[in-house]
Amino acid sequence: MEHLAIHLPHEAKLGGPVQFRWMYPFERYMYHLKKKAKNKAKIEGSIVEQYVNEEISDFSSYYFEAHIQTKSRNEPRNDDGGVAYDYSFPDIPEIFVQGGRGSGKTKDVWLDSKDYNHAHSYVLLNCGYLQRFERLFEEDMKKTYLFTNAPQLYELKELHFTSWLQKHIQLDTNRSVYPIWLHELVQGPATKVTTWPMFFSRGYNFHTFEHGKDRKTFNYGVCVKGASSCDPNEEPEFYGIVTQILELYYPGIVGLRVVLFRCNWYDSTMGKGIRRNKSGIIDVNCASRYGKYDPFILASQADQVCFVSYPRLSKKKGDWYAAIRIQPRGKIISSEEVDLSPLQYENDYTLVEADPFIIVDDLADQLGQFVTLENVVDEELDSDSGDKSNDSDTTEDDSN
Repeated sequence: MEHLAIHLPHEAKLGGPVQFRWMYPFERYMYHLKKKAKNKAKIEGSIVEQYVNEEISDFSSYYFEAHIQTKSRNEPRNDDGGVAYDYSFPDIPEIFVQGGRGSGKTKDVWLDSKDYNHAHSYVLLNCGYLQRFERLFEEDMKKTYLFTNAPQLYELKELHFTSWLQKHIQLDTNRSVYPIWLHELVQGPATKVTTWPMFFSRGYNFHTFEHGKDRKTFNYGVCVKGASSCDPNEEPEFYGIVTQILELYYPGIVGLRVVLFRCNWYDSTMGKGIRRNKSGIIDVNCASRYGKYDPFILASQADQVCFVSYPRLSKKKGDWYAAIRIQPRGKIISSEEVDLSPLQYENDYTLVEADPFIIVDDLADQLGQFVTLENVVDEELDSDSGDKSNDSDTTEDDSN
């Protein structure tokens, strides 16, 4: 036992935290498997059969329609309600109908002029319906400011696009052809916004930093692709933490609503704020901050990450943390095109007629060997005739 204190630090250095290599998860799973043993004579086979049935039923339930109730389908832990914003007007842009559910104590706050302009500008620049107006704005800016490059044009768009769009819609002679929601959108949101400490969206459970900093779980890390990202397989360009969850409201008949995340971003410069280690994991320098003030993103754009520190021998913590992508609960992530049409409908009474004239010549036994039906029939007839002869012999002996 005196050598235990010598070997334990070495084992901890090699294996890392003990919760990643202890046997408790396997023991709990063995308890789950033992409950499946119904036939004490064939324990292994009973466990395998029950396990296969459970896997098939759980996997198949993913492809049923949402309203079909199954025995193993419970309400998801991070359920967002499945209900998006409902408007009585058609053709509302997609960013205003994203599903989600706020949770926790609500609080009303007022935006200052700086945050108000940034939030409103970000919503306009991420609305797909307004892309044609962005092209008109770029042409107008190129005529006004000669020799304008792409970064300068993007800065002009962030500063002046909101006011330019409002004037363009109001002064356009064909303003009557624009939908009602667009007239309300260009007027800007209300300065009073609603905030939550938690928000459920797309299988994620997002927390603000103040709400989750003292918890064991890490739910306030986010990552998002930048404006230049076009490939969905690319790595995110920005990593940060959520500091506020707020809902913008555009007053009017339509009443558009959209949920935004206010975030503190880390430096996105490769090699300075972000690096890729030898294992392919993205590391983030949490001591280096993003220099530009661009705090807002749409809740539908955010993916959840967890910043995990590396094991160290000294108490001093390093600045580099591993950014681990979190998989949403109840979702199947696949890079290939998958047919997600349900395999079973609630009111499906389709009858499939079987062909009664199908001729089957061969069967396969339990060992995977093919058996000819004619041989099986002959063997059964021989065995039946043999049994009858044996029965006749026994009756004669009894009579004698």
